[in-house]
Amino acid sequence: MLGDWTFLFVGAGEADEACRELAVELAGRVDIRGLTWTDNPHSVLAAADLMLMPSRWEGVPLVMLEAMTYGVPILASDIDVFRDYLPDACRMDFAADDLASAMDRVLACNMAFRVQSAQRLQESALDVSASRFVEALDPDRTPL
Repeated sequence: MLGDWTFLFVGAGEADEACRELAVELAGRVDIRGLTWTDNPHSVLAAADLMLMPSRWEGVPLVMLEAMTYGVPILASDIDVFRDYLPDACRMDFAADDLASAMDRVLACNMAFRVQSAQRLQESALDVSASRFVEALDPDRTPL
């Protein structure tokens, strides 16, 4: 069911060898590629139809915010940080749920993702964050 998708792993880490082995094992059925390093990850991200983030723990990942800025839908693990940023339809249990149907679901609700992303990004815009910071330091000061 994943044969119509191309999976591109960007970066380097502990799972490099496992990804290469999986690409060989599934060759001809699922297109898996790797890009270990790029000085311009934004072009890769902007060209993506969907970004998968199967993290088990995470801070607020910069790549998630970048994807939201580009309007790239995200399918992520159902952990706290993703609950704070992503609609319910954009989260799943990667170990138990059906990946193909979850990916289709995320693409189908792309407009809800874009609306929530825009709202969330506005809440953390530089001017809003700066004003909150100043207010936290001196609550009696006039906001920026």
